[in-house]
Amino acid sequence: MKTANSITRKINSAITGLILMMSTSLLIISCQKDEMQQPSSENNTASKTNNSNALSKSSAMAFSSIRIDHIAAKSLLADYSVTIHSNGMATYEGRRNVHIIRSVDFKISREKIGQINNICKSIDFFKLQGSHTSIPDMPSVETTFTLLDKQSKLSDYEGQPAQLVSFRTKIENILDLSRFINATAGTAVAIDKM
Repeated sequence: MKTANSITRKINSAITGLILMMSTSLLIISCQKDEMQQPSSENNTASKTNNSNALSKSSAMAFSSIRIDHIAAKSLLADYSVTIHSNGMATYEGRRNVHIIRSVDFKISREKIGQINNICKSIDFFKLQGSHTSIPDMPSVETTFTLLDKQSKLSDYEGQPAQLVSFRTKIENILDLSRFINATAGTAVAIDKM
């Protein structure tokens, strides 16, 4: 019986020790969580500064993305699209009646992004008048403009409205899309290496 009592006491001591260690661990963990949830005033100030910098960057950028989609319908006009993003990434997609018939990803320089940004700032795309519907079998150009979570898609037919046509033409000229649409042999070789 002495051995049974001795074993019981050892087990009780071990269990008590485990319980004490577990409660201490839980206490330490809960203290660490409180510290993480309540950042110091320095961290809080830095966080506010980072948030305001992000807001000022987004308000300085006049667009998030722009997509210009030339739809040839049943005509022999160039049928392609280009999508540009404010981070400088762009995608050209030639479908038919163009020299480069495929998708090409390319990078736009900061200078050109700045020029496009200035064009966007000079015009309020969301107030532009244009058609919000497409006319079947008629060539058109659809311009989709996105700024953060706001988006507008307008179509122009036969060069109207002039303000929309001017907007997209300026952007297409900055991007030099003629290298994809009317490319010469040398330009096509350079594009194939992209």
